[in-house]
Amino acid sequence: MRTIVIILLLLVILVVAVLLFNTFTLKSMQPKNIQQARLYSDTSALTRLSKGLQIQTVSHESGKTDTSMFLEFHQFLEQKFPLVHSKLKKENHGLSLLFQWEGKEKQLAPILLMAHQDVVPPAGEWEKEPFSGDLHNGYIYGRGTLDDKGALLAILESVESLLKENYQPKRSIYFAFGHDEELGGDNGNRKMAEILKSRGITFDYVLDEGGTIIHGIMPGVKAPVAVIGIAEKGYLSIELSIETDGGHSSMPPPKTSVGLLSEAIAELQKHPFPAKIAGATEKLFKFTAPEMEFPMKIVFANYKLLKPVITSQMEKTESTNASVRTTMAPTIFDAGTKENVLPMKARAVVNLRTLPGDTLQYILDYITKTINNPAIKLKVLPDQIEASEVSDTDNEAFKLISQSVSEVFPQAVVSPYLMLATTDSKHYRSISKNIYRFNPWDLQKDDLKRIHGNNERISTKNYMEAITFYRLILERN
Repeated sequence: MRTIVIILLLLVILVVAVLLFNTFTLKSMQPKNIQQARLYSDTSALTRLSKGLQIQTVSHESGKTDTSMFLEFHQFLEQKFPLVHSKLKKENHGLSLLFQWEGKEKQLAPILLMAHQDVVPPAGEWEKEPFSGDLHNGYIYGRGTLDDKGALLAILESVESLLKENYQPKRSIYFAFGHDEELGGDNGNRKMAEILKSRGITFDYVLDEGGTIIHGIMPGVKAPVAVIGIAEKGYLSIELSIETDGGHSSMPPPKTSVGLLSEAIAELQKHPFPAKIAGATEKLFKFTAPEMEFPMKIVFANYKLLKPVITSQMEKTESTNASVRTTMAPTIFDAGTKENVLPMKARAVVNLRTLPGDTLQYILDYITKTINNPAIKLKVLPDQIEASEVSDTDNEAFKLISQSVSEVFPQAVVSPYLMLATTDSKHYRSISKNIYRFNPWDLQKDDLKRIHGNNERISTKNYMEAITFYRLILERN
């Protein structure tokens, strides 16, 4: 008995030693030799942002998009950014815009900066009118400030200001401003990407909308975290259907079509896909763990050994849970037409956001096994997008973006992460291996609800920081 106790004690000591060794040998992965950037100071940029937000470039799912609003927005851009339109090569692809800023060194691969013109319709009650562009208490309100007109106008401000200084980049820089990102980008960036590919153009890297600077996102990290998307989840919907004999509701069988399909949905919700710490999420842990306080630093420094502890923590909130697994969300349930008639057919749709590496076959096999009812048929719906590849974090492109973030927001911890939604950058996967997704917005947790929600806004200081960030990106290329 004494020998067993000694062995167990030695094992405990060994485990503790490993945990502490892994913790105290962590090295910071943050950019070095940071000098805080001087904030862009031309406050007339705020007026231009306000005016741009007043033009209602709304994408409608119904297809009733008002094209005149986009044409008005194009005229606004021509008036407010004359050097961009006179010195850069401009192409109109439908309502989408493509600019090329020619670089001095032709042998260097170009880069691509992206943003989109369109916004979603207003929702809910607003403190200020959704298309007012009102300046109130240090914020500019308006649909599109965060998603994504704010970024588009900040990019153009940075280009215009550099052109005034007769700056020319080393490598050529393209700017793609789609008009239908909120509808999937099929008529905008997809077509522009196809045209660029047909010309033999490949990009050193692409920078699109995505992560932001978020406060309180990582346990143990007091500082805000600037998350740069290095991958994004896929999109997939699967229809579940069952057909039974039906009949009169006064003589129901033990389980009706509705009941059987409901059981299947319940099983899927009780048995989510297994959590995985890999790819972009693993990189998130590696970059943030050195900046954590104890005891979380010990936990995340040993994420491979303490996976159950970490996943239990991640599962507590919807956003962090979605970063470690393929998620399933029942979104449609369709059955029955009359209250006293048993429906012969019942149909449900489950929407999945897939982790990089989770194949379609793996997903179908998992759902089939979990439901365990051969009477329920599965059908993959046509609208699907594969999860992206994971972009590199050890190259010059990621270091350049990280350095620029740190110089504008020195208080933030910079980290890669997994984007939960899809962006227009998906259309450029075949012509760039390195796609990064980041908006220079400094947001509190509650601010995330403003994106596609009500009271979308940006602080005047943050908008000037955004212009500063894009200037640094352009100056370093």
